[in-house]
Amino acid sequence: MKISEKEISHPIHPHHKLKLEYTEIPFTCDGCKEAGIGLKYSCHQEYCNSDQFDLHKVCAVATPIINISFYRKCIFEFHHHPPGEEKRICDACRNEVLGFVYHCKRCGFDLHPCCANLPQVLDDGEHNLYLCHKLSGACHRCGGKGPGWSYRSRCETYNLHLSCVKELLVESWEAMYLKVDKNKVREIQTRIPSLEATLANNHGGIRGGKIRRCCKMAGGAIRLIVSAILGDPTSIIAAVVEAFPKQVTGLTNASTDGNTANHTVAIEFDTEKQDDIEVPDHNHMGFNINSIRSKDAFPLDKYNITLSPDPPGVSYTVWVDYNGTSKLMQVYMVKEGNQKPGEPLLNQTIDLKEYLKQESYFGFAASTGDPRIELNCVLK
Repeated sequence: MKISEKEISHPIHPHHKLKLEYTEIPFTCDGCKEAGIGLKYSCHQEYCNSDQFDLHKVCAVATPIINISFYRKCIFEFHHHPPGEEKRICDACRNEVLGFVYHCKRCGFDLHPCCANLPQVLDDGEHNLYLCHKLSGACHRCGGKGPGWSYRSRCETYNLHLSCVKELLVESWEAMYLKVDKNKVREIQTRIPSLEATLANNHGGIRGGKIRRCCKMAGGAIRLIVSAILGDPTSIIAAVVEAFPKQVTGLTNASTDGNTANHTVAIEFDTEKQDDIEVPDHNHMGFNINSIRSKDAFPLDKYNITLSPDPPGVSYTVWVDYNGTSKLMQVYMVKEGNQKPGEPLLNQTIDLKEYLKQESYFGFAASTGDPRIELNCVLK
């Protein structure tokens, strides 16, 4: 496997080099004009004519000619612009082609680069989802059997149009990110339509447990399909765009919460008071082990810290210190720009060897408590 170049030149942006970077903030690809997230090539030159120039990784390093298993007689050639004068439609997602495209001259088929590179199989941890040229049954979003690619389960009882996933995602994210000042991205929240009610309505006479099982499966499917459509089919992006909020900070779910096999130790910053979890109020810090139920939690108001202030725009600096000899973990927190305080907000004695594996990962996870996107930014 070839490692991606960190810096490239591209013919549609010849004056500056494009650098490979990773983002969890959605962007518009200046190549295919579709939404993206994850790996991208960008230009941030101060005197560039473009405010910011971004390309999906698959658009920036597109293979000139590809073959698609669904169209065995087709040869797809890469174009920077849609060929001809007529309106072109992507045969996978059924959206209009506005920029970069793979086109078969012989048959007239068109594919967005991200659609052309969709994985044949997605694994949600419990079920495999298979990319299909045609629906094997009614789409669980729209209830129809119209044209366009879909993902389906092995048992063929779960089907979802790519176009339906884009409809749910892109409409919300365009309102949230793509049409606003980039400096205000962190200030905005918006709703993504919940699939659960729609799925239930589309099940007709099926009730109860069967609907719940199918909707639960849809939750995992949506995360994977969305991440693949956006050009970066990774689990971390899938977690960011989770369509079914479960108030579990992206670490556990209803069946695994509290399981010692989780091997997680977390510092929680929460803006929601949950009735089934013992926390002081909506604005608090917690200390969690293998669970979203905090072992210890305390309000932040008395320290003049508001995690989600109104109006927004406040950033904080956090230090998490751990002494392997004394087994003491301490958390410090102040508004950005201030020095590390002398006194920690949290003191916990814990032997990490009892909870973590020999090889463990340090990272960040987040979720929200209702059906809307909440942007959690780690700035440094």
